[in-house]
Amino acid sequence: MTNPANPTAGELLPCRAPQADNSLRHGHARHGSESPTWISWQSMLSRCRYLERDTKKKHIGRGISVHPRWMVFENFLADMGERLTGTTLDRVDNNGDYAPGNCRWATPTEQARNRRNRRLTFDQAVEVAVARLGGESARSIADRYGTSESLPREIAAGRSWKDALSKAKEIINA
Repeated sequence: MTNPANPTAGELLPCRAPQADNSLRHGHARHGSESPTWISWQSMLSRCRYLERDTKKKHIGRGISVHPRWMVFENFLADMGERLTGTTLDRVDNNGDYAPGNCRWATPTEQARNRRNRRLTFDQAVEVAVARLGGESARSIADRYGTSESLPREIAAGRSWKDALSKAKEIINA
């Protein structure tokens, strides 16, 4: 039987109120309260640990988990560094796990551009492809359309919206 106070990576535990662990000495308390970095780490663990809380299937229901290394706060801190004011934890690839190389501290604007439900219409995707093929920066295009910076590059490379890329090439060559 699993010890609920010490779960292993990937285990799903029944929903329960977090218990205070007064013996814990992580060094991330300031004047008796947890640091923003510690709070973000705890929130990340909770999102991937409690099936009952994932009613909209945003994490556990989509197979999102926490890398085993990050089950230890000190490892998470070593990989991510301190959380900067005005930022929160963001997964670069929203279909990927909370893991080194896939997470960053991001502003609300950066996170809004990285939402998995941000959708372009076909005509917008064509405009994005025309702009990118015309030399406009991916950042500028992303700002204009409210998308992630990677989406214009994906469209121009033909990895996303292939039909929009074909149409953009027709427009450019006409």
